[in-house]
Amino acid sequence: KSHITSYGKIFKTILNKLSVTEYRKLKMAGVLDRKRRADEVSRGFMKLHNIIMQSGIKISGNCLSLCCGRGGWEQYLCENFSSITNIDAYTFGASAGTMGHESFSDRPWRFKDKVNVTYTDVRLLWDNGPPVGYNWIFFDGGEQRPNHQTEADNFFELFALGVVRAVSPDVNFVFKVLRPDDIRVLQACQHVVNMTGKGKFFLCQHSKTTNLELYFVSVPCDQSIEKQVKKLLNYRLSRGATTSQDRIIVPDRIP
Repeated sequence: KSHITSYGKIFKTILNKLSVTEYRKLKMAGVLDRKRRADEVSRGFMKLHNIIMQSGIKISGNCLSLCCGRGGWEQYLCENFSSITNIDAYTFGASAGTMGHESFSDRPWRFKDKVNVTYTDVRLLWDNGPPVGYNWIFFDGGEQRPNHQTEADNFFELFALGVVRAVSPDVNFVFKVLRPDDIRVLQACQHVVNMTGKGKFFLCQHSKTTNLELYFVSVPCDQSIEKQVKKLLNYRLSRGATTSQDRIIVPDRIP
C-alpha cells in the first residue's frame, strides 16, 4: 500500500489531538499571508492569484465555475482577465440543508455582470454528458471534516460526479483538490490527464498547513501524479514540522 494513500488518516489523527493553541500555531506555519483588500469577497481571491502566477496560465473565453461559494475566484477572474466572455457559476448556497456553505456575494466588483450564478448541486448536472462551449472549468469545492474518511469520501463523490464528468478533451481547468492523498482522487486526476494531455499540481502559498489541499491545473507535466503530490505534500509538511513536549506534532515528510 502506498504511503501517500495512508497519510490522510495519520495527518487527521494528529490534528484532532492538538490543543487549540497548537492547532492555531500550526495552521499558519509557513503560510504566506497578506492583508486582504477591503472589497475582496473571500481568501479565494488571493489563492487563485497565487496559483495563476505560479502556473502562468492565461484565461479567456467562456468559463464554468463549480462550487464557487462567495465568489472570490470569479471576482479575481473578472478583474484580471478582460478576455473572459462570461462565467457560469454554480454553488449550493446557504440554506438549512447546506450547512457550512455560503451564498454568492452581493458586493459589487468590476465586470461582475459577466457572472451568471445558479444555486444547485453540481453532482447532478452532468447525468446527460459533459457541458459544451466552455474554454475553462474552475472548481473550488470540498469541505474539511474531523473524520478523515468522511472528508475523503465526500470530496471524492463531489469531484467524481460534479467535476470530472464535466471535463472534455479540449477544456482547460483549475481544480482545488482537497484530498490529493486519496487513491480514488489520484485516479480521477489521472483520468483527466489521459483525456486532456495536461495536469500539474501546485501548492498555494496561502493554503493553511492544517489541510492537504493542492491545485490541479491544465499545464503539461512530465512527472507522475503521485510523485507530484508526494513532493508538494512533503514540502508543505516541512513548513509546519515542529515538536511539543518531545512529541512530534507533524511529521516533516511522507516516507
